[in-house]
Amino acid sequence: MRPPILWITIGFAAGVWFGLEPVRGALKDMAWSVGIPVLLGAAMLMRRAPVGAAVGLAAVAGLLWGDAAVARREATCAGQWGQGTGEGGTGKTVAVVVRFVDPVSERGGIVGGSVLAPACGGTLDLRWPEGHAAHGGTTWLAAGRYAGDAARGVLVARRVRLLDPRPQGRGALRDRLAARSVELFGTRAPLVDALVLARRAELDPALRERFARAGLAHLLAISGLHVGFLAGWLALVLKLVRVPPRWRLLGAASLAFAYVWLLGFPAPATRAAVLLGLAGVARARERVVAPRATLALAALAVLLGDPWAARSVGAWLSVAAVAAVSWAGRALARSPVWLRAVGPAAAAQWCGVAVALWWLWYSPRRPWLLAARVLFVVTIGLWIGAVGVSSLDDCRCLTIHFLDIGQGDAIVLRTPAGRWIEVDGGPRTPQLDAGRRIVVPFLRRQGVESLAVVVATHGDADHLGGLPAVIAAFPPRVVLEPGEPLGRPLYLEWLAAVERSGAEWHPARAGDRVTLDSVTLQMLSPDAAWMATPVDVNEHGVVLLVTYGATRIVLMADAGLPVEARLAGTVGAVDLLKVGHHGSRSATGEAWLDELKPALAVISVGAHNNYGHPAPEVLERLARHGIPVLRTDRDGTITYRTDGHRAFTDVSHHD
Repeated sequence: MRPPILWITIGFAAGVWFGLEPVRGALKDMAWSVGIPVLLGAAMLMRRAPVGAAVGLAAVAGLLWGDAAVARREATCAGQWGQGTGEGGTGKTVAVVVRFVDPVSERGGIVGGSVLAPACGGTLDLRWPEGHAAHGGTTWLAAGRYAGDAARGVLVARRVRLLDPRPQGRGALRDRLAARSVELFGTRAPLVDALVLARRAELDPALRERFARAGLAHLLAISGLHVGFLAGWLALVLKLVRVPPRWRLLGAASLAFAYVWLLGFPAPATRAAVLLGLAGVARARERVVAPRATLALAALAVLLGDPWAARSVGAWLSVAAVAAVSWAGRALARSPVWLRAVGPAAAAQWCGVAVALWWLWYSPRRPWLLAARVLFVVTIGLWIGAVGVSSLDDCRCLTIHFLDIGQGDAIVLRTPAGRWIEVDGGPRTPQLDAGRRIVVPFLRRQGVESLAVVVATHGDADHLGGLPAVIAAFPPRVVLEPGEPLGRPLYLEWLAAVERSGAEWHPARAGDRVTLDSVTLQMLSPDAAWMATPVDVNEHGVVLLVTYGATRIVLMADAGLPVEARLAGTVGAVDLLKVGHHGSRSATGEAWLDELKPALAVISVGAHNNYGHPAPEVLERLARHGIPVLRTDRDGTITYRTDGHRAFTDVSHHD
């Protein structure tokens, strides 16, 4: 018989899941119309089927617990400010006193903290402005506009003031540990902090990228593995000093819980600590508990502490993985040591090999039939081995699509290894959302599942408008933008969409680089000094230099003559120029073309636009320099491929 706790946990989890449904009204009434009969049925079956009755009671208890979790979240400051705005709403102008958990650098960015005032309390994510570095554990007053809802909202701070410079609480301890890390490890301290304290703000983006390319990015995210290592080493040390087993296990579990508190109770680490704690208590009391019962009890404890874990796919994948490892260990309990070591990690392909061998061994002893089966297995093996293998003649190219989205910019880059970068998302008007109607379908046709990097060059609607829909459909890993605190509703909606996507946000500054599969995106502009200059928002936009092999490409966004003058003498010759500001007369000067000498110019512009783009004088300048021009209004979507030396261009002409 299965342990009753297993069924009770399943019933409780199901109830919590329904209780967390954000909608009220019909669905909630339907849930209670089922819950009340369940209570009556449980009362009737209490003596004849106690386990079934317990499952029913657990389901109703879970429904109440989930409903209470929703009420608690809506009662927080974030919940109150987000009411009525919906996802991506522009929210309200608010002021808050907050204590940080982690520090904030001079570059600003996303930071989390605990609300000390107003009394609604709770935790809060803030978009912190540049130039206001802060230590973890310090207390600040921040005023700005809250964007988003209770689940995925962010306070875009416009004005901040330090109230208490003394670090306090968990943030103060994390700061002291980080300072000690600098003393011990020097320049490697940010990596140590990421691996041990889950502090990744100071980690070099290039180093993070190298971890990702090596398939080791998961090491930078604190998980149950970290907690297990810590508890395992402590248990080993205590064993060497001859501490009794009971106290050894309890000590390891206590350290695990202390470590999880220091981290701020991230879900994966918390689940591991609960499992270790339950195992320690069971061993200390000399109880023999079935592994599935221990796992079920741990899942129940996690749901009691964090009801929202019921809606987390990662939580249930962790439970399934631990259950699979436990089952494999028990199934191989009487097997040799080497088999027990590799059994839980046995891959499905080896199971397939075993099935194929069994099929061949027990085939009828007819030579022709045996030969046919061998040939079939060999063919399948060769086909599997050939999947994903490309010809040496295939182009390992960087591909750039300049999408035909009307009056605006939307550029999609595919790296040689198949990773995707989005630069701007096209316009959004009451009649058309280019991100939803054009960019997202295009990416789906290309088989895109996620974006590695998204660059929002600046806050104008013809560049930023389509991006919220794009990152909602294809959550990116990294988002870059100027970080200029605009009060426009569209920009606030964009910030909320970035927060919901879970992407890492960074302000793009001159000199920053992102490298993906030998493709480098270098930020040419803006820098911090230029951002402080009172010029048009177009001149604060992100200008990119894309390099792959010997190929160099400049994407100018809407930057004009002032930025060209600032960058004069720093760029050199390029292979392709994405003309600035849709061919406006305020960009693409003579001196700029003399320096860049592009082999090809691309103008992203809408047909029959109201601005007169591209300007005749710009086209004349390009013609005088002998530069071929492609235009999205005339040529449609423009695709540019390069292997790092040669270039291939294709267009999708309009009818």
